Amino acid sequence: MMAKAGVATAVDYAGPIESVIDYMMTFGAGLNISCMESVRPEYNLPVDAPKREVGRVVDNALKKGAVGIKIMGGHYPLTPETTAHVIKCCNEKKVGVAFHCGSLATGSHLNGFKESVQLADGQRLYIPHINGYCRGLVKDPQTELAEAFEILKQSANIISDLLVKFGAITLQEMVQKMCYVPAQVYGFEKKGYLEEGADADITVVDYEKGKPYMTIVCGQVIMVDGIVLGQKGTLYISEHAQLEQDIPSAFSNVEKGFYKKKILKGFFFMCRNRNMIFN
Repeated sequence: MMAKAGVATAVDYAGPIESVIDYMMTFGAGLNISCMESVRPEYNLPVDAPKREVGRVVDNALKKGAVGIKIMGGHYPLTPETTAHVIKCCNEKKVGVAFHCGSLATGSHLNGFKESVQLADGQRLYIPHINGYCRGLVKDPQTELAEAFEILKQSANIISDLLVKFGAITLQEMVQKMCYVPAQVYGFEKKGYLEEGADADITVVDYEKGKPYMTIVCGQVIMVDGIVLGQKGTLYISEHAQLEQDIPSAFSNVEKGFYKKKILKGFFFMCRNRNMIFN
């Protein structure tokens, strides 16, 4: 599905990393794949886990090949204290950390978003799809969005993104926000741009139809006109990885990108119309 949508590189925000690797090797279409392992109550982390237990779970995920952690708060909330431990642990190890806002004290809405920023306490944190927390559950949606944007302006440590309709931004802006910026943030240093020395990852798009025609990954054609030709893929890992399997892998310099002092402005937009999702 991703290959047909013109995707060359994808970051999985759930895991488990073992399943991501298994699917890539068995059903992969030649994509570059990376994984942010989720932490969930009664699955791999107690709701009120102490800092030491959090560290053990994070270390285990990184060793298996994940490049960071996704806190599934809105779906599987932890206590605010444990949530803060996860954010702090990932920042100390300089790996990725994303948060679907919400804890046992709040929910997946504007107040949960505000709590997330407070729990980050100035540390780096990626909060996806800001629109999702501004659905009118606390105030009217426009007021909530205005508040969320103001908080983001004052919180240089927070990375975020926004959902917009296909065609709402220019082609140049779309390429910048969907290719170059996320590649740099996740430490895919040779991806997201075309020049000598960069990876030859290219998506050819029929802009009139809003549909990808061809996808090339590291110089290899993996999709043409909806026909998938690629196989398996390449797993991007952190410096903490200790893979037990012999699989195609490459290094993701998350520390250099995700923790850059001046983070790149305008993270990727997910552009949508009735027929296609580009991400």
